[in-house]
This record gives sequence, structure tokens and C-alpha cells, in this order.
Amino acid sequence: MKPDTPKPVSQRIRSRVQESGQRYHANDNISAFIEPGEIGELQKEVESKLTQVLESLVIDVEHDHNTRQTARRVAKMYVCEVFRGRFMPMPSVTEFPNAAHLNELMIMGPVTVRSACSHHLCPIMGRLWIGVMPNEDSDLIGLSKYSRLADWIMSRPQIQEEAIIQLADLLVEKVNPDGLAVVMEADHFCMHWRGVKDNASKMTNSVMRGVFLKDGALRREFLSLINLKSSLSPGDGFPSRLRHLFRQFLRELLVLLERRQGLLREVGERGIAGACRAFEQRDGFLMIHFHVLGVGLVEVLSVLALE
Repeated sequence: MKPDTPKPVSQRIRSRVQESGQRYHANDNISAFIEPGEIGELQKEVESKLTQVLESLVIDVEHDHNTRQTARRVAKMYVCEVFRGRFMPMPSVTEFPNAAHLNELMIMGPVTVRSACSHHLCPIMGRLWIGVMPNEDSDLIGLSKYSRLADWIMSRPQIQEEAIIQLADLLVEKVNPDGLAVVMEADHFCMHWRGVKDNASKMTNSVMRGVFLKDGALRREFLSLINLKSSLSPGDGFPSRLRHLFRQFLRELLVLLERRQGLLREVGERGIAGACRAFEQRDGFLMIHFHVLGVGLVEVLSVLALE
């Protein structure tokens, strides 16, 4: 009696996932169902299938010195690098209590992100910004951990809209803030390299949670500050640079005007002394925006002078 042929490792992993009832879409992590030693087996299986793909493309992989090891290289790239967010557990993240009761806006970014679109497996290259509004019960994590978690989420076949929702859900779970904001801007090579072949288009989208949804002034503060942090490329054209600077300048002006209206209301409600105390509490916030307004004017004038 012939011994049973062992099942391919991908079938064994798939069976475990299906028995659990868990979804296993392209952007899902399945590391809990992979046993020790199976990553190497999986890489070998993918290499075998990729060799068949190359042969189906009528490439002589035996005699062509350029593609003789291509299947092995691509299999390693997919399993251990660009799609490792599917197969590797979440990186360890140490959480610290908010001992100082921090409750001011914190912004991380730009964080470089690399992914691949799940439609064509073409690269997605971009950057993202994360805004966190903690409360006294929030957990704090190290700055580098935001980058590590973003990389773990992005290292899977993704579409940008779902990727930042996954990242936002994970950060809310880890930090438990009053509010969270994520903005991502990326180039999609499924548009640059194929199809319409438009290499000028980018996609920008955002996810807002908690107080960022309710507080328009906070949302504008976050968006204006991430624009300040985004340096303009020297190659940007003159009109687009001015448009960018004026948009940034106007956002800051709107934030200040909104705060001014709030202070005027407090003069009527609390009197001058109460309003002064309120101004002192907001002084740091207002000075940031006066500084940004000044920087914006200087940059606009610099661009005009250079041109």
C-alpha cells in the first residue's frame, strides 16, 4: 500500500484557517495558523508555482541566466518581505501608562509606507501621518512602534482605503485615545506602469475617529500641521507651490479666527479677567498658529523672490 502523499503546506494552512471560520483575504494576517518550519516550506511551494508561471510565459528558465533564479528570488520577496504582514505575527509593542496625563495633540509622520495593490500586485509607495489625542487612561507607545505597526499592516496586498482603516482600528485598540486621525498619500504603480500610465496622479485619503470627527477646529489643526511638516520638493512647479502655501496659510487663518470668536464669546460670558485666563490656557495653541502663519508668509515671499 502506497503511503499517502503529504498535502502541500498551503493546503494545510488553508484547512486550519477554514476550520476556525476566520477570513483569509489578501490583506488578512494568518500567522496564527502557520506552524514552526512552514514558512520555509511555503516559500519553496511558491517558488515551484512561479517557475510554472515563467514557463507558461515561454521563458527558458533552464538556459536563460537572467531568470534561472527568478522564481526563488520572487518567492522569497513575497513570503518574507513585501507580504510578510500576512505571515508574520504583529511586532511586539510595549505600552506605557499615561503617567503625565497628556491630553494634547500628538502627530507622527510622515511615515514611509510600501505596499502592493491587491488587484495587480503592483507597488503602492507613499507616506502617512498619524494624529493622536490621548486621555489620562490612554496607553502610550514608542514613536518607532507607529512605523512598525504601519509597516506590518501595509506589508500585504492592500487597497489604500482598507489599509488605513485596518491601521486606525489597530492603533485605537493599542492606545485607546479620545481621538485618532490617519492621512495617507500614495503613488499607485497599477496606474503609473500599466493601464492609463498616468504617473502624476496620487491618492490621498483619511480616517478620523473620536473627537477628530466632532471637533472641526482640532481636525483643521491636525491637517494644517501635517501640511507644515510636508516639505515641498525643489522640483515642484511655481503655481502648484504657491497654491499649496496659500492653502496652508488660509487653514491657519481660519483656525485663528475660530479661536478668536471663542475668546470674544468668553469675554461676554466670563468678563475680561475670565477671558484672560482662558487666553493663557490657549496661549501655546495660538502661538503655534501665529508661528505657522509667519512661516507661510515667508515661504510665499521666498517663492516669489526665487521666481
